[in-house]
Amino acid sequence: MGLFPALCCLAALAVLAPARADTPVAAEPDPWRQAAELEYAAAHATFAHRAEAGSASARLGQALTLLNLAPKTRDSIARAEAMLSALSEPEIDPAVRVTARYFLGRVAQVHRYEPDWELAAARFHDLWQDHPQSPLAQMGVVKLALLWLYEVVDTAERRERFARLEAIGPMLTHEPARRDFHYVMGVAYLNHAGDPRDALRHFLACETVGVRQRRTLSYLYLRIAELARMTDQPELARRYYTRFTTHFPYDSRVNLARARLATLATGAEGPLDPRGD
Repeated sequence: MGLFPALCCLAALAVLAPARADTPVAAEPDPWRQAAELEYAAAHATFAHRAEAGSASARLGQALTLLNLAPKTRDSIARAEAMLSALSEPEIDPAVRVTARYFLGRVAQVHRYEPDWELAAARFHDLWQDHPQSPLAQMGVVKLALLWLYEVVDTAERRERFARLEAIGPMLTHEPARRDFHYVMGVAYLNHAGDPRDALRHFLACETVGVRQRRTLSYLYLRIAELARMTDQPELARRYYTRFTTHFPYDSRVNLARARLATLATGAEGPLDPRGD
């Protein structure tokens, strides 16, 4: 989830009251809309002006747009992080506080010149523990999964992390978070030579939530089909190979999927990789 798709979710589009015909009034620009339209400098200036009145929401917007201002420097990142830290204090409005804490995780994960993934993971984990019902905290769990599962650790530690994430998964209620969580978990099981049944379980859950991006959906159908074949579930495999060939007839892998369909009954093997690439 990128920075300004998240801003769009937070922003309320400007609803301007009609001006009286005899008193034309220039409407103040909506900085959230400016940010969503990538007008970062203009949005930052508007937020900075509003922040002078003490608005926590404006200070949040000021910090987030500062992260995207060019040139992006160590100083600007540090100033944005300091502003977000101030907005994460207990006396701040809860919605602003949760958002600030989520983006503190993102700063440590991707915005710093030298990312601090351990700090990012700790921030996302603490946010989840404190606000498990928050959609942003649940999206943070997805980031946490990526950070935990792709850090270089020993096998026992990775198994423990998988187990901890498996315990969190059923508590996710925000659909984008559930979808992305299951996708990340499924791919991680494949990448770390886990049980293919675990990968299949997560990919099926991801598909159940709903995937709109066609490239991802095509990979998902193939992953499910091949994993079902590998785990001796021919009917499930047939269903998803058929979905793939029906919905993606011009995909470069469609002939491989058709070959799988043709040979499922005989148990013949082919080269299709369950990772979809």
